[in-house]
Amino acid sequence: MSVYFQQRYYRHPLQYSTYYQAPSENEEQQQPVPQNRVEVNPLTERRERPLYRGVKEVRSCLAYIFQYARKTAKPDTSTYVCMHCKKLKKYTAIRVKGEDFLDDPVMLDHSCLPVERTRDKAERLSYKVSKLCKIIKIIISYARIDYMVIFQQLREALVRANAESEELQLRFIVDFEMATINAARRVFPRFSVEGCSWHLSQAWVRKRNSLGPLHYMKGEGRCGRVIRWWRTLKGLPFLPRSCYHLVNALQTPPVDQVHPAYVPCQNFLDYLNSTWLAGPFSNMWCKYMVHEERTTNAAENYHGRLRRILMKKHPPLASLLLVFRAFTSVAKATLKRMEAVC
Repeated sequence: MSVYFQQRYYRHPLQYSTYYQAPSENEEQQQPVPQNRVEVNPLTERRERPLYRGVKEVRSCLAYIFQYARKTAKPDTSTYVCMHCKKLKKYTAIRVKGEDFLDDPVMLDHSCLPVERTRDKAERLSYKVSKLCKIIKIIISYARIDYMVIFQQLREALVRANAESEELQLRFIVDFEMATINAARRVFPRFSVEGCSWHLSQAWVRKRNSLGPLHYMKGEGRCGRVIRWWRTLKGLPFLPRSCYHLVNALQTPPVDQVHPAYVPCQNFLDYLNSTWLAGPFSNMWCKYMVHEERTTNAAENYHGRLRRILMKKHPPLASLLLVFRAFTSVAKATLKRMEAVC
């Protein structure tokens, strides 16, 4: 029986698939011995490990399906896990380099049985065509409605708390989700809606890593000019917007056009200009003279505390209400203690 092993590359799960065909019994007897040797030093040497080459788009009856898990310490090697073993709470991992399995997938301690490869691929394709777009649209529409309800309830609570009808000046700090931003601006048109500095830095770092400048900031390709350029860009949120045109790091890459880092740095500058300087978030991430509450860390910590107490991501409503009542009692007691001291 021939068994095929599929790798899933989750940059886009359905664009690229690779299958590995295990050798038959006759083929196993004719396996070539690795011919190349890697010289470690003049005194010692070690044999190169055998690789298990993948074959693209091979027809088969049964297959083990592997999905990407994480990168390893080596830059060109990743760890994949058997998807169906993972469903059975079993972590069956294998290292993959390009299209080569670094260990024999047949010898892994699988808890699952091979599945029909063609059926699995058909299910994933049908999911992409018939379900994925609908699910995304439903999530977005429901999120928009939910945020509107939340902000309307918050507005009513603020009106009840503001008995003297004083004019409030509030700041909303969000994580750059458009549904949240649109709902907040619609319900509170006079209030300031700002972005979270931590989420901003994470977005920039992810884009930097995907476009390539990271390669010239560490390792053998390390370039001091690229490092100083990146550090300058990280300080942009703390400058007034009127001074952005004075920052040379925003105008041109830090290296000449013949340098290999020029194109990645220019691509990142194009991303900054299109998304953050002239895009929908252009007026949301400036933190100049903002000394308090630049991130959503307080809300994140509160949600983390709730999750640790409830021990569930989606707890029953009754349990959630009990925790809220306990929090309210503690807050009232703390407030009375502070009033007594003052």
